[in-house]
Amino acid sequence: MDKEDIMKNAQSGFEVLNQFFHGYLGERNAEKALLVVTDTVCSIGTASFEVVNGKENLKELMKQEIQLYPQSIKYRISDYWELEIAKGIYSCLADVDVYLNHSEEISYHTRVSAIIQNTEHKKLLAQVHLSSPMDLWIGKQEKEVVPLHYRFEDAHKIDVYTQRKMVEMLTDIIPGGLIGGYLEKDFPLYFINDELLKYLGYTYNEFLLHSEGKLCKLIHPEDRDKVEEMVYQGLKTSKEYDVVYRIQKQDKSYLWVREKGKEIKGEYGRRAFSAVVMDILESVLQKQRLEKEASYDALTGLYNRRKGVVQIEKYSKDEKPGAFCIIDVDNFKQVNDIYGHICGDEVLISLSNILKSQVRQTDIVARIGGDEFIIYFYNVKDKNAIHQRVDTICDIFCQQNKEKYPLSQLSLSVGIWYSEKQNQSFHDLYAKTDILMYSVKKSGKKSVLLSDESSIDV
Repeated sequence: MDKEDIMKNAQSGFEVLNQFFHGYLGERNAEKALLVVTDTVCSIGTASFEVVNGKENLKELMKQEIQLYPQSIKYRISDYWELEIAKGIYSCLADVDVYLNHSEEISYHTRVSAIIQNTEHKKLLAQVHLSSPMDLWIGKQEKEVVPLHYRFEDAHKIDVYTQRKMVEMLTDIIPGGLIGGYLEKDFPLYFINDELLKYLGYTYNEFLLHSEGKLCKLIHPEDRDKVEEMVYQGLKTSKEYDVVYRIQKQDKSYLWVREKGKEIKGEYGRRAFSAVVMDILESVLQKQRLEKEASYDALTGLYNRRKGVVQIEKYSKDEKPGAFCIIDVDNFKQVNDIYGHICGDEVLISLSNILKSQVRQTDIVARIGGDEFIIYFYNVKDKNAIHQRVDTICDIFCQQNKEKYPLSQLSLSVGIWYSEKQNQSFHDLYAKTDILMYSVKKSGKKSVLLSDESSIDV
């Protein structure tokens, strides 16, 4: 073959290769790319699993990849060379540089070897083999370096059956599933597995519709800022994150989950994360139950002594005016003796309901033991208004129990310590108020005694 024939054939082979990459990368159109391949085309990519046998197989896998990343991809073919190794059969070599996201810098570099077959009408690609230069592999684990993947990310380096069994084992042990998102505004969805979709009650299309393709849309509004901060902070400091939040299910309810993830490289170099999502609703509910048991009185639902002390210590030291009140039920033992302990419990419950109805959300009410209750009126400047409110509590309590338990002669003895500039410990407040309450007891019960720093020493 003379020089002119070689150049003619070389140019023609180059055009075949260029038409294939133009359809596949430039236009992201599998049909156009496949116009220049044989029905029995074979293709091998840069990773061990990238093996294609036949035009239909290639078509299916190319369409899957194009669907994941439909944007046009810039490329350049250089150092093209070909040799006729048999009549009408050409061996071709070339370098292909790929530029993603309209970048001027090379994103991927690969070498292409191809077999081009000269048919009756035109030349067609019969085989394509992509390989990476050796200097890209030294000291590194196997990875893909070109976008000719025909794949669903690196997970397919493990065969699909094995991968599914591993996920099933994981979800059997830990209820939940797998999820991934791009490290961009609102965390655009990268992937979600079937197990997590089923757990949340969505089909894939429903999940896309409800989330608008952005994971943050399904995170409880109160948790979104925290999740975003912890994801980025965790990836910055330790390359992984661990966050607890609420995610919306298909029925609009929220599920408490714990998500543990790491940063990965997503499609075409985009920063992304992959994570395990675990249902922790039961543990959250258990924690809430334990916290409630540790903080609330089982009978009345009010704060117990421990929680009441903590709350009052917090509010009584900010130098706002307030009043500490101790309430003791007069003749409570008679109710238990005459009517029984169940009725005694009903008296305590009724008093707690009266207290709840007569205080503000900013006030603190607690049962600190037996028939003794406390109220801390927070940020109240008018001490007479407090006295009137407590008188109302006493009147309601006496009226209710006079009708129910007339033989017990129930009433309340109350001591109130008022300060215009509170800055005292619970111990000090209790000690001063307790003296006032017992003064009432000694004076015949069924009364309210209020004092403050301007009063005589109690």
